[in-house]
Amino acid sequence: MGQLINLIEQIKNGDKDKFSVVIEKFDPLIRKYTRLLYKEESEDVRGELVLALWEAIVSLEYIVNEGQTFNYLSNALRNTFFELYRKSKKSHNHEICVDDDMLYIQPYIESEYDNAIIEIVVNDFLGKYDGRLYEIYYLIMVEYLSDCEIADRLKISRQYVNRQRKLLKKKLLRKFFSNI
Repeated sequence: MGQLINLIEQIKNGDKDKFSVVIEKFDPLIRKYTRLLYKEESEDVRGELVLALWEAIVSLEYIVNEGQTFNYLSNALRNTFFELYRKSKKSHNHEICVDDDMLYIQPYIESEYDNAIIEIVVNDFLGKYDGRLYEIYYLIMVEYLSDCEIADRLKISRQYVNRQRKLLKKKLLRKFFSNI
């Protein structure tokens, strides 16, 4: 018989100290699942996974061979991970923070002054271009049209519009964030 089977039989016969050896054997898998649940407290997740391992060992009715036993315990850990992940995702998607220490972002209130500045900056940027390129950039920056809508309106290919959108992004990043 294998070492894992001997450890499990000793645990079932009352030697609870051997459970720490089993935890050591499954520690890489436990650490992996703990790391993947980044939103939760790692100690809590580790505790849940160790508890799942304990429950799986206690619930083992019969042991056939080392591989099946290892697979059974690994699946128990994986199923617990998926359960914790679903709970974590559900609770974090519906969580509302009311903590005073939280940073609250002021909602953006559009003003005529801001619009005028944006219009000046956009017109200054677009003034460097003419013809088809000006039309494409104008439709992207001012009318917020998708690539398909621009291609349909100008009777050009969507791939060309997409390429120009990427180039526009690079140009804008270079212009406004080159000093960072």
